[in-house]
Amino acid sequence: MSVPMPTSRAVCSLVVPSLVAASPATAIEQLAAGFGQFPGLPGARTIAAAALEREAQASTFLGHATALPHARIIGLSHLTVAFGRAARPIPWTRDSDPVQLIFLGVVPADQPRHYLEFMRALAKALTDPQIAGGLLSAPDEPAIRAWLRLHLQLQ
Repeated sequence: MSVPMPTSRAVCSLVVPSLVAASPATAIEQLAAGFGQFPGLPGARTIAAAALEREAQASTFLGHATALPHARIIGLSHLTVAFGRAARPIPWTRDSDPVQLIFLGVVPADQPRHYLEFMRALAKALTDPQIAGGLLSAPDEPAIRAWLRLHLQLQ
């Protein structure tokens, strides 16, 4: 069963099927690089710095081997996400909780509701082992993008 997203526009700027990173910071920096040429977004360094600052305040580990680091950006019109599936689990929290699925969100600062709706849809999708398994086993970028469209309505 897919979990429909709200009517707000949400796009996926980058998919990395086999992300190689040893730390949350490295994963965030690599995914932020995918926003570099995306219209209407600040540079990759600005996004990475904002997401890392947020991560330092509190871990964005969601459970289910998933993290949702994010940066709130003023003037952004819609949620934009970069997705990475770690080749090896990344110890994400102080307790070294492993993460394989990383969704780096760039969130409109004045529209946090869209991000919260995305988080809710993501949590629902990933708590179903069959649905989550489809993302973990997707063989390549087109298959991952198809999963993201079907279950999260990411374009």
